[in-house]
Amino acid sequence: MNGNARGMKCLFVAAGLIAGLVMQARAQTVYVSTNGSHDVGNNFNSWSGAATNLNEAVILAHSLVRNVLVSNGVYALTNEIQVITNITVESFSGPGETILQRNPAYTNRILTVSNANALVAGFTITDGLLTASAPGMAVNLYAGTVSNCLVAQHSRGSTWGNGGIVNISGGRMTSCVISNNYCWYGLVPVSGSGILEDSVITACAVDDYGAVQVSGSAIMRRCRSYKNGGNRPEVAVSGSALVENCLIYSNSASGSYVGSSPGINMTGGRVVNCTIANNKSSNSGAAGVYRSGGSLANCIIYGNKNGTPGENYNGDIAACTYSCAPELTNSAQGNTTLNPRFVNAVAADYRLETGSPCVDTGTNLTSVTTDITGTTRPLAGDSRGTLRHDMGAYEKDGAAGALAIGFSGTPLSGMNSI
Repeated sequence: MNGNARGMKCLFVAAGLIAGLVMQARAQTVYVSTNGSHDVGNNFNSWSGAATNLNEAVILAHSLVRNVLVSNGVYALTNEIQVITNITVESFSGPGETILQRNPAYTNRILTVSNANALVAGFTITDGLLTASAPGMAVNLYAGTVSNCLVAQHSRGSTWGNGGIVNISGGRMTSCVISNNYCWYGLVPVSGSGILEDSVITACAVDDYGAVQVSGSAIMRRCRSYKNGGNRPEVAVSGSALVENCLIYSNSASGSYVGSSPGINMTGGRVVNCTIANNKSSNSGAAGVYRSGGSLANCIIYGNKNGTPGENYNGDIAACTYSCAPELTNSAQGNTTLNPRFVNAVAADYRLETGSPCVDTGTNLTSVTTDITGTTRPLAGDSRGTLRHDMGAYEKDGAAGALAIGFSGTPLSGMNSI
């Protein structure tokens, strides 16, 4: 056999291997499309034969142990999607193009995930409806991961019971946006071993017990909760829960509840390296943090308003360490009462300026290794080269950015030049 023949044989073998891999990959996928031919005989194994019914495709994928890939379009569901095995259900183009919504003639939540190795990613989830007390009108997460989803336009009144719009009692919701929802009681309960991370809760309204309820041993980390309203748009922390590296700002409480706050309401748990700023309320509790249990460390609580002496921090000062709030005792327990000097609070830029009293003055927490953006903690934030955690949700890197000079002195003003 000459060289050309051997080369051609190698090409044919390679082509055969590639074709086999393509066929194998196709065989491992169930396709869904609004304009597919719904070829159930071939297990929806191509775009041309794709399922038009998402629920039917997911049920088939469970039995075949195959993943589900969903094309662009609006999918009106007559039953909730239940992901109960270790499959992935993923959109082709992301939440902006792929919408899961309830068929208006039916009553059902949109999604339940209950397998530890399951993944649902890349959808807009809207218009779920439960008319009885049950967890999660939009999403009920027991185990597994829900990622890169937009949860919007759900409404749950008092006649439809407790349970929230998104219920996380296990598993992890990450990189999601929860916006423009209304819930009478507890918008996003996070309990048990549940984790809510790298997500946004905004433009929602809640009448009782919080935009986010973090209880049990649950974790809320690297999240932003802002511009939420209603009677109680707070982050409620209880049990042994952890709220870490979160930014909670510009929430507004219209109710007259005593002992609550549109920022954080603590009856237990730990709040570390959070920034709670520019929240407003008309109640007599607090606008920043109302604490009756639990502890805080490395937090900034500033610019919150409700017209009372404890508008930023209302609670036992001994429970708050290495933090910044006007109600604390300056230089005691590592705390400061000074202005934290945000870069631009009006524009919601809550990073710290050079010379901020909150730079390199927190306590180093070995469990907190990044800030809200994923930047490593601790970093040296100024020329002293001190590797200490900053207070608040952001860690300042003194070695990055343009040259900046910060200083402070006492007194700050005066007439005598000597």
